[in-house]
Amino acid sequence: MLWHFFAVEDSKARIVNWENVASAMVAHFRSRYAYYISDPWYQELVDKLSDRSEAFKTLWERHDVSDTLEGEQIIRLPETELLTFHYHTFKMSESSDFAMRVFTPKSEYL
Repeated sequence: MLWHFFAVEDSKARIVNWENVASAMVAHFRSRYAYYISDPWYQELVDKLSDRSEAFKTLWERHDVSDTLEGEQIIRLPETELLTFHYHTFKMSESSDFAMRVFTPKSEYL
């Protein structure tokens, strides 16, 4: 999800509050990175994203850390107006690195 968010230009164009979501996403990734600092895969991902995305590199260099697993994302779809979603990320279990992110439409859409 992190790679897609920073490496695919279309995602940046469709997410209206991209800067807020990107900042939260990198800060959360940094909190996970700290647990696996000795795992070369994490550093390789950071290096590749930094080479591919100036925005990622800038946010990574801020050293923000967050364990927040929820937020708001505003998406612009070609065939509709803006859609606002609240998202919450659920850890699959306390001992797992897997998580599921659920997007719920804001009440004005229900």
